[in-house]
Amino acid sequence: MERTQKVVSLFRDRFVQREDCYPLQRADGQYGLVRNPLTDGAIVGHLKGKHTIGLYPAQDGTSKWVCIDIDILEPNTVLAVGERLGECEIPYLTEFSGNKGFHLWIFFDKPSPNRTARALGQAITSDHEVFPKQDQIPPNRYGNFVKAPLGVHQVTKCWCLFMDDDLTQLENPYEVLESVPTIDPTQTLREKFPDEWDRINQPIPDPLASTPGGTMGNSRPLFLKDCLQQQLREGTQKGKRNKVGHILSSELRNTGLPQPQVHQILSRIWNPHNQPPLTDKELHTLVNAAYTKGSYEYGCRPDGPLRQHVTCYGFGKCAYYSVLKTQTRIEDRKP
Repeated sequence: MERTQKVVSLFRDRFVQREDCYPLQRADGQYGLVRNPLTDGAIVGHLKGKHTIGLYPAQDGTSKWVCIDIDILEPNTVLAVGERLGECEIPYLTEFSGNKGFHLWIFFDKPSPNRTARALGQAITSDHEVFPKQDQIPPNRYGNFVKAPLGVHQVTKCWCLFMDDDLTQLENPYEVLESVPTIDPTQTLREKFPDEWDRINQPIPDPLASTPGGTMGNSRPLFLKDCLQQQLREGTQKGKRNKVGHILSSELRNTGLPQPQVHQILSRIWNPHNQPPLTDKELHTLVNAAYTKGSYEYGCRPDGPLRQHVTCYGFGKCAYYSVLKTQTRIEDRKP
């Protein structure tokens, strides 16, 4: 009993970030939400293979770890990421996901901002998914979860255990988990990836801050159309994310913002509200396309692509349209 409690405490300390609910994997591999606290009994059941739980991100926008999800059963791919971590002197654990890939876990010495955790993961690799996937978790949302290790995948019935550098299963997973060193992700970013550290600490403009009458010098209002402001605040549903993301990227570009700032705006403001959020690679592709394929402005005509994908609030209520008309009159009166 004493050993069981020690193992449960170790599991909580290393992995668990939200305890008022948790995802539970079904026999078909899908997950359902359990709206009950994550009890010791639920953790023991997971560790014994009776059921499989997932790990939601914390509600306060911090994380105890970063997890790199390598979604391919290719040893050389895993070893390449491992070599990158070794070169950067970052300790980690490799876990077989139980199905079609591997998870690489890096543990922090204290809960740190998701933005820092994500930047660290992205600096290590740009080819794989990184958890946590959002800087902030919107109210009444859960964010993206990752399957917890040391259990059984409910589809394959394979154990999800830690592996050594040769991808051979370790016999003493709890001892390994207890002894793996932690890092300070902020210090690691500053020292190992200074460019990435500078990028995430650049101030970004507030695209929702309307300044009536303000212009960029070309009679263009400084703020976005009302319909696009709403998209930034509330996010976009699956099926429209790519198109709306390109619209937002293009319209933000048209205000004169450089590409890195537009990427930050979409990453920090829009993407956390998307259902589900885009991966960092998908988001980068959207923004890059808006800057490399020529400038494009989405007008407000009824049959245009803008109003096909977002809800128009009407020209009579649109602050952007009102300012645009005012600036047009001013330009018309210039000698």
